[in-house]
Amino acid sequence: MKKVAIIGMIVLCGISLSACSQNKDTATTKESTTQSPIQSTKQNTEPERTLTVDENVTTNNLGFFNVEGQTEPNSEYTVEASNIISDYGTIHKVGTSDDYGGILEGFRLSDDVIGGTIYMTVNDGTDKEIKKEVTVTHSYESYMRIKRVKGEQ
Repeated sequence: MKKVAIIGMIVLCGISLSACSQNKDTATTKESTTQSPIQSTKQNTEPERTLTVDENVTTNNLGFFNVEGQTEPNSEYTVEASNIISDYGTIHKVGTSDDYGGILEGFRLSDDVIGGTIYMTVNDGTDKEIKKEVTVTHSYESYMRIKRVKGEQ
């Protein structure tokens, strides 16, 4: 009888311990349950777009200049300007930023103008746009070259 009672107690202890350990989280299950809501939240929301550009740009001695900016990686942007700024007519260029979010576009400022304005736009993913203005002027060397070409002193 004593043996049956001892065996019964051992069986009961074993059953209760195994039942308790099934409800315990392992390190892996804790990690996966706590990270799941965060991951699903990140997937559903798109980060807010930003755009930084140099607001004032000068040309080199031949009238060429670069418009540089920074936004989120692989974002679509638009560069626009009126026909007075470029020898090639109206500027309307659509591009995609590089893998680091960098934007680099090169143009030439017309010799017929002293300067002009270029607008760079990035869509925010919604109906909103982020639009920045870049003022372009001829450098002193470019201005003097234009004067020499036109025969002015």
